Amino acid sequence: MLIRKLARRFTRENSVAQLLRPTRRHFLATASAAVAGIGLGLAPTTLIALPRRSFRSVQSFGPDMIDTDHMHRLARRAIDAAMAAGASYADVRIADRRQLDTISFSRDIAGTLGFEFVFGLRVLYDGVWAFAFGADPSAEGVVDAAQRTVHTAAAIAKDSRAATDLLPIPIVTGEWTTPAEIDPFAVSPDAHCDMLEALGMAAERVKPNGGLVMNVQWTKETRVFASSEGSLVTQQLTNVRTGGQLDIGTSYQEGVIFASSTLRPRSGGFEILVGPRVQESIKQELETSRRYLGLPETTIDVGRHEVVVDGTTVGAMIGSTILPGLELGRVFGQEIDTVGSSPLGPPREVLGTQKLGTLLTVTADRSVPHYGATRWDDEGVVTSSFPVIQQGRIVNYFATRSQAAQLQQETRTPVKIHGTAVSWGAANMPVGTGVALTVAPGVDETATLDTLIGQVQHGYLIHGGQMGDSDSHLATAVMNPWMVFEINRGRVTRRVIGRPTIQFSVLGVWKSLQALGGAASSDTFVHFGMHGQPWGVTAQVIDAPPARFAQMDLFDWRSAE
Repeated sequence: MLIRKLARRFTRENSVAQLLRPTRRHFLATASAAVAGIGLGLAPTTLIALPRRSFRSVQSFGPDMIDTDHMHRLARRAIDAAMAAGASYADVRIADRRQLDTISFSRDIAGTLGFEFVFGLRVLYDGVWAFAFGADPSAEGVVDAAQRTVHTAAAIAKDSRAATDLLPIPIVTGEWTTPAEIDPFAVSPDAHCDMLEALGMAAERVKPNGGLVMNVQWTKETRVFASSEGSLVTQQLTNVRTGGQLDIGTSYQEGVIFASSTLRPRSGGFEILVGPRVQESIKQELETSRRYLGLPETTIDVGRHEVVVDGTTVGAMIGSTILPGLELGRVFGQEIDTVGSSPLGPPREVLGTQKLGTLLTVTADRSVPHYGATRWDDEGVVTSSFPVIQQGRIVNYFATRSQAAQLQQETRTPVKIHGTAVSWGAANMPVGTGVALTVAPGVDETATLDTLIGQVQHGYLIHGGQMGDSDSHLATAVMNPWMVFEINRGRVTRRVIGRPTIQFSVLGVWKSLQALGGAASSDTFVHFGMHGQPWGVTAQVIDAPPARFAQMDLFDWRSAE
């Protein structure tokens, strides 16, 4: 993993000062963004290394944010130019974005600040979509892009019989800002480093010199949306993502990925990560891991077994299988040549039917404090919390306005749209997908991971799941766990060594769901992928409790090589 390579690099260099030399700056900037899991976008991004100690605000190291009135003027010019060129509909997303990445290895801490301006323009001409993006913050730049985009759509329409409808929505105007007590970009690099150092010290109380690698990524973005229907909204969005790893032992399998509930990606300000509760959560996570890693070793008993998985693993399974399976782009076969299809269609046969286990209920929510919180989506639709799965029944899909109109036509029933059009960057075309999902806890609110383990006579515990390859139709999936433990008579007795791997049928495994933990046992997984046109890096957050499944197929990948 890149985070391990970076850790070794930090060890060799042994000081942040050396990393900040000119010969190291490019490495630090690119590595920090990569460890965080997501780039700033398709347009050229400026990255600068921040000083380890400075009491100036982070935002003072970059240019001022672009005035929103100027962004509004650009949006209107783009829309007017597209409509004058013959488009029947046009919309635009314009964003001025800042990204702060801080990374620590033990006591070595460094940070980078990135900033970019981008726009993405979409037009509809004679039933055909066309899209363009750019980074020129001038009226001439957006007008030229609008005209070229309409001409592209017109050329395609000559050889196409496409007919695209949009689900009608109210015209919206206004502004919205992520609630935050402390703007992370108004805080100094010194304060950010002190926060990371405190988290590292908390980890060292469990394992001195354990090799903590942790990164924190803050994003702040002014995003303007405008459409030819008359909508014009401005949103100031602030989010944080964290990731970390501590080598409790010496081998690859003894790495621990933090999944503490207090370190979940969230919308909000600097106050999210400040305070003793965050440090205490890291200590508890590592103490549990160290206890497990002290167990006797064994190898996997190849075959089908009852399995308990922690909340991060449940999130990984949802993010790689169920979440994409509910995207109408895949369900309708619109993305079969790129990301694949879905087993959860066609909608007229699937909606309201029992496809998964009755214990599974999943809700999508883009309200604060959920990661990616917004008031309006990237088509100007008001966002709302809604279930996608209720007691194993498929009740909703993720859709853009055009996909929602097609769904309404195919099912011949009214469709309510919930604001699920997402442009991962303003330079990406909107896609219908989920950003933040929550798996409902089980009926026993007091149930913990240990409760579920106690229900198993013989089986395995999966701690920290990382999905491997899934087939393009989402019929089967492979998971490469971080750690696997043997369960005997309701107790974790031995640690599995080698390369244990899990394979399962996507619909079958969820039908075998037997129990879920309570809300207090919930953890978080961040699913990274590629999506959209042009392709962009996606980050989707799933909060989930631990779960017990009746059966999964386990084998040792090392022995199969």
